[in-house]
Amino acid sequence: MRIKSGPPGRKFRDTQWVKVNWRHGFVHSKKGFSLVAKEGRETLGYCAFEVKGGVGELKELLVGEGARGKGIGSLLISRFERACKGKGCGLLVVKVPHIYKESLAFYRRHGYKEAARIRKSWWGFDWLILRKRVYRG
Repeated sequence: MRIKSGPPGRKFRDTQWVKVNWRHGFVHSKKGFSLVAKEGRETLGYCAFEVKGGVGELKELLVGEGARGKGIGSLLISRFERACKGKGCGLLVVKVPHIYKESLAFYRRHGYKEAARIRKSWWGFDWLILRKRVYRG
C-alpha cells in the first residue's frame, strides 16, 4: 500500500463518502490538501485538510468499508500530522459530530483531546472540536 498526495478518486469519494454521511448532508471540501491510500489501482481511503496560520485542520478522513480495521486510518492521520508539521503547524484540529462514537474513539487513541463543543448545531446534534499539539522540529 502507498500513500501519496493528490486529489482523491472522484468515484471513491462520491460513493464511500456519501454512504457514510448521506443522512446528515455533509459535503466534501474541495480546498486544501489531500492524501490518498492506494493498493495497486484501488483507493482504500483518503483524508483532506487545510493549513491556516499554523493550524492544520483535518476536514475529512475516510476509509472504505472493505478496508477498515487494517490501520489505514492510522496511517493517513500519521501522514496528515507529518505534512502539517512540515508546513509549520503547531496545532491540529478536527471537528466531529458527537454521535460518531467510533470516530471520536479513533481520534482520542491518536492523542486528540476535546477543546470545545458546539451545542445543538443546526444539524441537530453537538459537534466536538478536538485538538492535538504538535512540536515543530
